[in-house]
Amino acid sequence: VGGGAVVKYNPSVFPVTGATTYSVDKALTDKGVIVAEGAIAVAVDPANQDVYVTHAEDLETISSYKPDGTLISNTIGEGLVTEPFGVGVYGANGDVYVTSPLGGSGDLYILNPAGTAILTTINGEGSPEGLFVNPENVNREFQHPYLAVDQSNGDVYISDVQTEGRREINPEAGAVVDQFKASGAYVSEIGPEFGSSLHLEEPIISAIAVDNGASSPNVGDIYVT
Repeated sequence: VGGGAVVKYNPSVFPVTGATTYSVDKALTDKGVIVAEGAIAVAVDPANQDVYVTHAEDLETISSYKPDGTLISNTIGEGLVTEPFGVGVYGANGDVYVTSPLGGSGDLYILNPAGTAILTTINGEGSPEGLFVNPENVNREFQHPYLAVDQSNGDVYISDVQTEGRREINPEAGAVVDQFKASGAYVSEIGPEFGSSLHLEEPIISAIAVDNGASSPNVGDIYVT
């Protein structure tokens, strides 16, 4: 994954309607750019609108920015997380969620708000599909593990639709999205099958989002690409 830019767009009207249009926030730059290149994943803290980014060019830390693009920190997870990929923030307490797909880790970590300590490690234990990767194979990749945080309770949803790492341990493992508590306890999974004819496909990359809109008629719904 080479990474791209993080660009901030402003709606013409909020709450959003069918007529809403979007334009780049030129208060940042002419192109609304917060990160010019190399971004892999982005998340926004709903408590303060701070922006969190994982970078292709800096595979050891996560960066955070104010909504105006001012850098807050570029050392989140330093010395704790190898090659961070997916990122999320729980607005209620500021904890940072991050997946580490490579380097023999294959885990999801929940960090304290400063990013200086690991609070919880989630490796797939307790789920029907099993561990995300074979811990004895340091070259096995937990492929493209994007995540989403449920702002109503701190639960995390982890994309594992490319299940090569799991299948090394469990040949029957299917493409799923796992749900875990912030404590690390397994909750549930989406997939792999929905009845007799529907199932999650195994694309190259799969992203997730949770509808936490206070007035949304679909609050709590999960969206998976």
